[in-house]
Amino acid sequence: MKLLTQMAEEVAQLLRQRGETVVVAETSTGGLLSSALLAVPGASAYYKGGSVLYTYESRKILLGMTRADVEGLAPMSDAVPQGTRINKYLSEVGHCSRRAADALLEQGRITINGVVPELGTRVQPGDRVAVDGVEVATSDQERIVIAYHKPVGIVCTTDTRREKDNIIDAINFPTRIYPIGQLDKMSEGLIFLTNDGDIVNDILRARYGHEKEYHVTVNAPITPEFVEKMASGVAILDTVTMPCEVEATGKQSFKIILKQGLNRQIRRMCEELGYRVRRLKRVRIMNVEL
Repeated sequence: MKLLTQMAEEVAQLLRQRGETVVVAETSTGGLLSSALLAVPGASAYYKGGSVLYTYESRKILLGMTRADVEGLAPMSDAVPQGTRINKYLSEVGHCSRRAADALLEQGRITINGVVPELGTRVQPGDRVAVDGVEVATSDQERIVIAYHKPVGIVCTTDTRREKDNIIDAINFPTRIYPIGQLDKMSEGLIFLTNDGDIVNDILRARYGHEKEYHVTVNAPITPEFVEKMASGVAILDTVTMPCEVEATGKQSFKIILKQGLNRQIRRMCEELGYRVRRLKRVRIMNVEL
């Protein structure tokens, strides 16, 4: 324990002499305390022999280094490319969205150089990334965004093996694309598909305030109370929906403009207020209309 502490302090001293900012911290692993040298946020990470010894984001530990080891250290920012987070990498090459990549990672279906990575792992130039054992090729193709009028009965999934009525086979586009967001099987209307994962995040995140407009028919007469409650927010899925625009357009129909996209949100909101949706059609996303 004392020896490890001395080693960490010696490494810290040598790095400080090189003008680097470091801090010695105590960590606990398996109930045993050990000393480790941790770079503070914003400081350089270090490597030796191509192996990353510490990075702030993944919290890898620089431990048990000798003076000879320290002399061989170089700032990773100068000698080793920082790389791209695995979820961002898969979205950039057009394989899937970041959210889908996170799900694949949790399921252990992604490998980097044959090893299942941890959340937050970065892909370096030359790394071999595979999903379900199939290597993911980088893509230099142009960005594709498709506006599609999804009919009732089509499922917004890329799983062509399990779902025969999937949106990918319905469109039959020659290159890999995937839907941005969802429209449930019994709904119809506008949906985007793309090969660019960054667009997916820009459109889906509620904080960007992108509008999506729907025309809805329900099973009972629309009342002023219903419109008011729908507009002010309804408790569903352990949250309350954001305020939105709602306008009655007929005896049993209304228009609603959302800036968020919870799972089956409109149907759940209506059910919470005692209504059932008979028809739901998305007619606009931002400034794109059917």
